[in-house]
Amino acid sequence: MKNLTFNFLKVAFMGLIIFMTMSTTHAATLTVGITGCDYLTIQDAINAASPGDVIDVTAGTYPETLDLLSKQLTIIGAGNTLTIIDAAGIPGYAISNFGNGSLIQDVQLINSQHYGFKLSGVNNVSLTDILVEASAKTGVDLNGCDNCTLTNIEVNNTPGGFGLNIVDSDDITVDGITTTANAWGGVSIQSYGGSYTGGCNNITFQGIFSAAESTAFLIEQDPDGGIYYPITNVTVPAIFNYITYGFRSGDDYKQWIYKETLTGAKSVADGMASSASFTFLDIVVYNLAETDYYVTNNLIIQDAIDAATAGDVTHVDAGTYTENINIDKRLTIQGAGSGTDPLINTIITQTGGAATPDSKVGVIQLNASGLSAADPLLIQNIRVEPDGMAGERRRE
Repeated sequence: MKNLTFNFLKVAFMGLIIFMTMSTTHAATLTVGITGCDYLTIQDAINAASPGDVIDVTAGTYPETLDLLSKQLTIIGAGNTLTIIDAAGIPGYAISNFGNGSLIQDVQLINSQHYGFKLSGVNNVSLTDILVEASAKTGVDLNGCDNCTLTNIEVNNTPGGFGLNIVDSDDITVDGITTTANAWGGVSIQSYGGSYTGGCNNITFQGIFSAAESTAFLIEQDPDGGIYYPITNVTVPAIFNYITYGFRSGDDYKQWIYKETLTGAKSVADGMASSASFTFLDIVVYNLAETDYYVTNNLIIQDAIDAATAGDVTHVDAGTYTENINIDKRLTIQGAGSGTDPLINTIITQTGGAATPDSKVGVIQLNASGLSAADPLLIQNIRVEPDGMAGERRRE
């Protein structure tokens, strides 16, 4: 019994010593600079660092790329105009292999030959006060990440990507983003499922959102073997009021492009409809509340009807629309006028060959009704052609 008691006390004492040793272990601070510092390059400091260490980088230009070796590190520069990482001529990702819980702050990255900041399969990573210039591909790319925070990020002049791209990631907060002249657009949220669990959830934008690109904010679902993973609970930047949706045939991307103005959203839709590079289907323009849909004379009225829900309003611009439409829900279809001039009126004319009074193919087929005289299915300010035959047909 004495030996048992002694051994128990011995183990307890050794455990206490180990606990005290661990509790008094502090993160080291390693310094990087041209003179008077521990290391001349940031990568040398990373190689020497232990998880939890801080790397303090003085002002200067550092011609290198960084591999964080999956370590939890804090790398702090002197400011994003003072501490510059120049990846010119060095192949591969510029800054990659983050460890969970890492932080990079107050640095500028220039001339990346691939992705700039590449975060893959990590969580609780923070990027703060970061400037990226002339990255060959997307400046800041998150794929399969959780609980990451991006604060005061600026990305400019990316010839082959977005400013910021968030793919298959959850619980991401973007607090201040500025992008300019990035070839594919400013900010994109995408689901794919190729390398990580597909889908995005809880993506929050707050603070400044300034994107000068024509595609400032894009949400895109890419098919993974025919499966589209959901993108949910996105806090859309407050500057956006309208959305243009299009299905890009061939690669089968579902794309939602957000715009500040209705004119901008219609312009995107017209661009999709007339694109020489891609074929877009099911093109629809609508407001953020998803109550009002808009049809330009390059679009198809039926697409807007199909996308709308009962009680919505579809606004149809002046022009001639050659299609037969089927209204199968209680909607308001509002044209520009019922006159004969297509420049100022909305004219729907029958498709499918020469019309005859006996064809029984109505230009507008009604398969729905209103709720009451005060809440009707309403078709207004639209001219239906050809003359001499019934323009409307109810379900028989």
